[in-house]
Amino acid sequence: MGSGLQLPSAMNFTQRTALETNLFHKPDNSCLGNLTFYLPVHNLTLNTYFMTIQSAINAANPTDVIECAEYTYNERVIIDRSITLQGVNKTNCVINGSTFVTAGKGIQINNAVTGVTIKRFTVQNFIGSSGNADGGIYAIGGNNNLLIESVIIQEQCRRQGFYANGR
Repeated sequence: MGSGLQLPSAMNFTQRTALETNLFHKPDNSCLGNLTFYLPVHNLTLNTYFMTIQSAINAANPTDVIECAEYTYNERVIIDRSITLQGVNKTNCVINGSTFVTAGKGIQINNAVTGVTIKRFTVQNFIGSSGNADGGIYAIGGNNNLLIESVIIQEQCRRQGFYANGR
């Protein structure tokens, strides 16, 4: 696309969108939806790639840095270890809950997990039903050295954005 051969992981959001627009998907009953041609989640520390944020977290070691490409991630994320989770920019790195019909958190930081950094994301469309515990980002408790930076939290049902429990 444009300037010669490029790996999809090296393309920006606009270039990948243009590529997707130019691809022809043969209609059949066995495959529906968009073609995924790259793995958007990169563990910078281990230099490994993943399709989902959660699979990258599950494979991460404490203190690893996980970077997410411009993409809409339709998933809930549970952080159970000290990591840095960062998007390349806060506008087009979206953790989206609109595909879920039940209440839940966008990002949950488990109890007593310390040293977590989350930056440059949009967290949106998660359904809250239990007061403060459901919604955008929920830190259960004892989460010392927690840094949330350049994160947009929007379109949360019942307006639960960020909640940190504890003292």
